[in-house]
Order: sequence, then structure tokens, then C-alpha cells
Amino acid sequence: MTAMKLKKIILYQGGACCENRLLVHLRRMGKEIHELVCTCDNYELDATLAQKLLFLIQDKKADGIMSVDYYPIIAQVAHTVGIPYLSWMIDAPHYTLYSPTSFYDEVYLFHFDREEVQRLIQMGRRHIFHQPLASDPDYFAKVAGDAGIQKTVDISFLGNSYQNEHDYFAKIKGISKYDEGYFDALINAQLGVYGASLFEGTLSGRQIDRLLKVCGIQCPANYDLPNHLLAENILEKRVSVLERGEMIKRVAEKFGIVLYSGKDDFPIKGVDYRGYADYETKMPLVFAGSRINLNTTLRRIHSGIPLRALDIMACGGFLLTNYQPELLEYFTPGKSLEIYESMEDLLEKCSFYLNHEKEREKIAECGRKIVREKFAYEKALSEMFEKIE
Repeated sequence: MTAMKLKKIILYQGGACCENRLLVHLRRMGKEIHELVCTCDNYELDATLAQKLLFLIQDKKADGIMSVDYYPIIAQVAHTVGIPYLSWMIDAPHYTLYSPTSFYDEVYLFHFDREEVQRLIQMGRRHIFHQPLASDPDYFAKVAGDAGIQKTVDISFLGNSYQNEHDYFAKIKGISKYDEGYFDALINAQLGVYGASLFEGTLSGRQIDRLLKVCGIQCPANYDLPNHLLAENILEKRVSVLERGEMIKRVAEKFGIVLYSGKDDFPIKGVDYRGYADYETKMPLVFAGSRINLNTTLRRIHSGIPLRALDIMACGGFLLTNYQPELLEYFTPGKSLEIYESMEDLLEKCSFYLNHEKEREKIAECGRKIVREKFAYEKALSEMFEKIE
């Protein structure tokens, strides 16, 4: 069955932020969408999810399944009944992509990071495609209302700081002083480099094995995920933790910053912590109502454009972000967004754009226009269906 004939699709919703936007636009395209909303307790062996999915497929006579991010258990169901499973990745790393189920003929993977796509193709995946993410400027404009006119915040950052979770490197014990110094040197060097990873090919087999052991990290034995990628991700996560912490601290000291995050990780002077911002109701108000919106991409995302960057611009917000190779394929620094090259550069650009309102607003409007033209859901979904065909 080809994707162009897909009419009745089961959309699995496991809690990803953009699932409802995806649902709306699939229905606008004329698809008959049936929702399966439940948690996934085990990516590989969730029998309850599998049973619910099988029942829904049979009851609705569905001819396709779709999800945000990849679930091997859904791939197993799709393979069993012989219908396509479309998975759209919105974050990285996503280790389930290295499950043997990702080789099934029924599985079609779409990833926003071109470098990760190339890696998985080289490892034998046939049905994986590069597909940038999408946003919804028209919906966000309705939610934001006058927030874009009545700016109430100078500088904001919406996202996790990761100060108290998932920072495995900060918790490790039992490595040698040499390895600890070696890792620290690499991390410090990576902090000053954007758009390229310094970790790949720089760790010995012994260092990789030891790092994974002391961090207690391992993948299922049947995954073909190389250990060096796991080790590199530990170090890249540490870079992200240090980078976000340094950014928040330095911006707070000089200008003050409003932080929207699930945890209050920065109880220091200059940080105005305002808690979690719901994706569909509060996030548009945050981005539209801030003079400057900061984005610092997780270092595991090597080339792709993160969803936060697109959403900031979709809301009419001014985006100040780190460099990502794929950003420059669509956007021009100083015209549709602004890119910082170091922490000093970030502070200088914060100061400049806080004092140049017209330039800032012109850039924000240009960014929103490009997102509306190039990153619309219907456009992205049409491209996905065409690629499967």
C-alpha cells in the first residue's frame, strides 16, 4: 500500500508537545484520523499499547499509523498487520532508531537532523528521510493576541537547564585522573565550537567502555547503536548543561532573564523563574511577549533546526540562537534571526537588540514569514507522503 492512498490513520499520542498541532493539520489535509492516547511503559514490550493499537486498527480499518518520535512496539504492530508506520523525530538523541525494528519494510522514519539521517542510512536503513520540523504561525498568532505588541519581558529562555537531571558526567565516580582531565579538556574545547562535534573519533575504546560503565548506561543487546555514540552523548549532554547554565547566569547578571522551565534550577539574582509554559496555551505568549528569545540547541543535535527555534519565529518572536548548519539554508543572520558565536557575542547582541527596537521587529517579522512559507505542517506532511510514494 502506498502512502498516497493512506486515508485512515491511527495517530499515537504519547505526550509529545506538538501532537495536537499534527492532528489538526492531518485532518485539514482530509485524512481520517483516529487517536490512541496512552503512555508507553516499555518501548519494546508494551503489550497493553500493542493490544489497544491492534484493536483500533481492526475496528477503524486503518491503513496507516503515525507518531511523533519512534516506538519499536508500534513498528512491531505495523509489521504484523502489514501497514505503513510513519515516525517523525522532533528531538535527539533518539536511541530507539537503532532498534532492529527500524529495518522493517513498513517503517518510514523522518528526522529533522540531516547528519543523523546520513548516519542511519550508512548503517543500512532504507526508509529514513531528512524532514525539517514544522510550526503553526496562524494558530500561535490567535493564542498570543496582543502579546506581540505589548512586550513585557526583555529576555527570556524557555527550556530545561538540565542542572539536576540527565547530567551523567557530573555524577560519575571511579575514572582515572587522566581520563577525567582528558574529558574536561574536550568539554571545554567543545564549549567554544558550534556546528561541529569534537568528540567523534577522540575517545579510545577503553575510555568509552569505562565511561559507559561508571555511568551505568547500556542499550538493549539487539540494538546496533555504537558504544562511541553513547559515550559522546554523555559528554555532549555535559556541554549542554554547562552552556545553558553559563548563558542563564551571565545574561541574568547583566540584563536579568525570565526562565520558563519545569524546575527552578537557578535560584540566583537576576533569574525570574516562572515555571512550565504549556506548548499550546502559554508558550506563544512567552515568545510573542519577549523582546529577545534565546535558544541554545542541545549539542547532540549536530545539524538540524530545533523545534524551539521555529516556534519562536512562528510566534513572531525575535530569535537569538547558536549556529546550526541547517539554519543557514533558510534564514539569514541579521535579517530573519540572529546568531551568536560565543557568550561574549551573545551579551553584545542582547545589548544591541534591546536598544534597537525597529531592527529587532523587522527581523522577527521576516523570520515568521519564512516559517509560514517553508515550515508549514501541510507542506511538511505532503513531502513526507510523497517520499513514501
